[in-house]
Amino acid sequence: MKTEEDEKTVLACAKGVLQVELILHERLLTTASSYFVAMLNSGMKEAIDKKIEINDFSFEVVNATVVLLYISAVPQHFSFDQMKSILQFSDKYDIQLIKDLVQNYFIEKLSPANVRDLVNFVTTAVHAPKLHSKCSAYLIKCIKESKVDLDTIDKDVV
Repeated sequence: MKTEEDEKTVLACAKGVLQVELILHERLLTTASSYFVAMLNSGMKEAIDKKIEINDFSFEVVNATVVLLYISAVPQHFSFDQMKSILQFSDKYDIQLIKDLVQNYFIEKLSPANVRDLVNFVTTAVHAPKLHSKCSAYLIKCIKESKVDLDTIDKDVV
């Protein structure tokens, strides 16, 4: 019989020079991400120890993603750049729920001031087809209405 401790998984990440461990429900991770399903069923060290090292994202990004997994809503205090990092994290680790939440967040926040940045971001840094499509359509609208300067957009995008 599984104990409550058996059902916990640790995500370890760096916070400055410290190693911080976030303890969360394994089922939450495996329901949300095929990447974590594969990792935790691999028979490798991560599966045995129930501990996954996340070295390519900050503690703040990993923690924010975990919070989003639990509450399924985007807190208003996250910055634009934090949300971009969370989208990258959810893309890399195949967390579709978070990816959808963040794409919807950006779609709601689209403006002439941020569309160039978002178009460049979804073209070069992350696979987010829904956001890419909405950004492209919005960018075309802004260009027609002369609200966006094309000089600041990656030439491959245009």
